[in-house]
Amino acid sequence: MAGNRRKSEILMRGMKKSVITVALLSILLYSSSVSAGSYQWASVKIQSALFIKVLGFNKALEGNLIIYVLGADEFAGEFRTQIGNRVGDGRLYAVIRGERLPADVPDIVYIGEGCNLEKVLDYTERNRVMSISGNPGYVGKGVSLIIAIEDGKPRLIVDTESSIREGVEWNKQMIRISQIY
Repeated sequence: MAGNRRKSEILMRGMKKSVITVALLSILLYSSSVSAGSYQWASVKIQSALFIKVLGFNKALEGNLIIYVLGADEFAGEFRTQIGNRVGDGRLYAVIRGERLPADVPDIVYIGEGCNLEKVLDYTERNRVMSISGNPGYVGKGVSLIIAIEDGKPRLIVDTESSIREGVEWNKQMIRISQIY
């Protein structure tokens, strides 16, 4: 009898913990989706300046780095001003702009507007290429790094699961200074 009561108490505690866990996760997911809508586009100047600094936190990037820009003429033009700058253990070698996914695999793909996001992310994951964007609408949708504005301040938004799938190796400092999805 006492044994059955003990099992019943343990079962009830476990159920209470499960209910609390589900409630907390629901609140967290809801608050994430609400805050995802509060992001705005950063100017291409802000994106360019920040991307050149924070891409170096990806320990997997080295050598002469090529960034392929899909659907973002203005960003491609601004980011070309960064060619020759150091990026971690590498150096920005080229910024190539195109409308289709490249045949020659780059190191990084910048995803602008009007792209088939699912197709692009399939490409980046399959080829272990880092995805980046300035499009706040992509927050929580699988882009490894997004730079956007929230409350008037630039934000670094990291999708850790996508980063892993794309072979990104963030150093610990990047994780500390970013908002994680």
